[in-house]
Amino acid sequence: KGEKRVSQTARLIYYELFYSIDRPFSLDSLCEKLFLSKAEIIREFKKSYDMTPYQFLLARKLRFAKSMLENDNASVKEISEFLAFSSPYHFSNCFKKHFGCSPLQYRKNALANPKIQNQ
Repeated sequence: KGEKRVSQTARLIYYELFYSIDRPFSLDSLCEKLFLSKAEIIREFKKSYDMTPYQFLLARKLRFAKSMLENDNASVKEISEFLAFSSPYHFSNCFKKHFGCSPLQYRKNALANPKIQNQ
């Protein structure tokens, strides 16, 4: 089975996203940095990773949030701020949409049943 070839541009975008987990991400800033349009960045990234830059960053932040809920005593507000969500409400909404339960429900379930953490 042939693997996709990841372009150098897509790889640069990936690293910019990967390391911006704890700060607000600006596609406009990335465009300026890489001298590419928004459409080019989205198309190039999606071609290599089968998702938009936004989808990738959101999924990464939510996986990190899951880990924080399992292993940290930080409040939902603190996690939301650390991961640079616009508000705790926005964070909770995204988390619930992605995982099917609120961050607090997830923490409660994870603490009650440690096996859940590996899913």
